[in-house]
Amino acid sequence: MKRLLPIMLLLVLLLQACSTSKKLSPQMQKLSSQIAFEYVALTRGAYNKIIVSQDSIVTLKQRDLSGAIVKKTDEKDWNRVLMALEKVNLDSISLYKAPTNKRMADAALMANLKVFVNGKTHESTTFDHGYPPEQIKELTERIIAMSQLHKEKE
Repeated sequence: MKRLLPIMLLLVLLLQACSTSKKLSPQMQKLSSQIAFEYVALTRGAYNKIIVSQDSIVTLKQRDLSGAIVKKTDEKDWNRVLMALEKVNLDSISLYKAPTNKRMADAALMANLKVFVNGKTHESTTFDHGYPPEQIKELTERIIAMSQLHKEKE
């Protein structure tokens, strides 16, 4: 029994790791290299920009692009972002309503999400940073979680 437990644990971990890539639709797998994301959250005094592609994640904290932090995109994270993207109707992304309006009184950074797919840009309405429309909440949270911006919050 003691020998079986490590083998079973290893098997469960391997199956879990493999299941992430299997959940993507064939169309999403085909378009994967032609997809990118841009998340911007800003006010007059603050600037945060995240650019995510299949190959890299760029986090910017300055408007002049100085101090850019670039890292390689982890395949599991990329697949999770694509799975979240599959749940979003990109043709309607500009119609999704923001749940809060703190940005109107400078009480929150105003944020925006752009999704680039096969040369076409899909842009969300402006929303409060941290409070995206429900339809893009998972996608936005996954993009932020992949970035250096998320690491600085912890």
